[in-house]
Amino acid sequence: MSIRKVGITVGLCLSLCASASGMAAELKKVTPEAQGFSSERLERLTAKLHGYVDEGKLPGFVAMVARKGEVVYSDSYGFQNIKDQTPIQQDSLFRIYSMTKAVVSVAALTLYEQGKFHLHDPVAKYIPAFKNLKVYVSGEGDEMVTEALERPLTIQHLFTHTSGFTYHFIGDTPVHKLYREIGIMPSASLLGARETDHAPSSSLDEFVERLSQVPLLHQPGAKFSYGVSVDVLAYLVEQWSGMPIEAYLEKTLFKPLDMRDTSYEVDDSDDARFMNNYDITPTGLILKPDNAPNPYTEPAHLNGGGAGLVSTARDYIRFTQMIVGGGALGGARILSPGTVELMRSNHVPRTVESPELQDFGFGLGFAIHLDPARNGVLVPQNTFFWSGAASTYFWVDPVNDISVVFMTQVMPSISFLPNDLRALVYQALVNP
Repeated sequence: MSIRKVGITVGLCLSLCASASGMAAELKKVTPEAQGFSSERLERLTAKLHGYVDEGKLPGFVAMVARKGEVVYSDSYGFQNIKDQTPIQQDSLFRIYSMTKAVVSVAALTLYEQGKFHLHDPVAKYIPAFKNLKVYVSGEGDEMVTEALERPLTIQHLFTHTSGFTYHFIGDTPVHKLYREIGIMPSASLLGARETDHAPSSSLDEFVERLSQVPLLHQPGAKFSYGVSVDVLAYLVEQWSGMPIEAYLEKTLFKPLDMRDTSYEVDDSDDARFMNNYDITPTGLILKPDNAPNPYTEPAHLNGGGAGLVSTARDYIRFTQMIVGGGALGGARILSPGTVELMRSNHVPRTVESPELQDFGFGLGFAIHLDPARNGVLVPQNTFFWSGAASTYFWVDPVNDISVVFMTQVMPSISFLPNDLRALVYQALVNP
């Protein structure tokens, strides 16, 4: 790791210590101009985001932009708690929901690099209960008709959400109803839960056992269906590593990348930094009631792969900079450049039915802009991204070596935010 010059001896010492321990040093903050951005033009981004808070569209936010391992923009504005007017902070904690998927996907790929599996391996090779999986055809209850798999369900199908697994809250087919009846709700979020639903699984083992009882929504590889695939991947991480998913993430990602505030739980000592979550209503933002007990502040029963992590903008920008850096950040190498290239390549052929993706592709853990012009977005081709249910968002631009993280807590996810962020960030990049 090359140590950048710092202004004081203490900073140099900290960098040297981080290098010696294999931990990535703190990202350096520089002027926007040092990395090709215009400070004046970035003020447009600030004004737009502050306006959303002032207009009551957002409670508060933290936004960060990094390029080539250096932070060129960082802003926080608004409130963690609207009622008490508690100011949001740079180190405020956020439920990142589906942004957990990219983290767990990287963790799985570290095991790929250890020879634990191949992408085309049948999942049933590692989960014997899946050997008898069927595919839904028609009917429900005792009249349900299923058919055999036309091709094996593979690990690659899990990464790309083409497995045939779904979410209990993304539809109302007989398969979705079975998810509710059996309690296939893998994460702490319990999105879309109803009082009539069966209690959720208490462990990944129980989750996988329940899932084996339900037919796939469609044949593996036939369609893109967003769902619990990465929760199955988290279970496999546990089997391949011999460690609980939270322990493996801590050892392999969080500690070496110094993601000090990323976890499945919020300690009592950090509760003051945990931002409230809000529902969007016609009359404004309303505090979203937590589950009882709050799954983030109580010991978690199940730590999933599709959601459940809590993080900060500072931690997640470090994760994205590791990816844009070819699998390394400072002295910490997580993946090889070749594995990162594989991860950010499109793995979903155009022949796959995927109206949700439209002109996007999907790699091993996130979506990819294959045709930005058709999508009407100001990003380079092959920029990859994903979001969380509470309007958190990130993207990684390998062409310009840029990553962006935006954190807030509003549900449902605000559709206009990503386009605003992309336009206002790239209009400020004047020296690519």
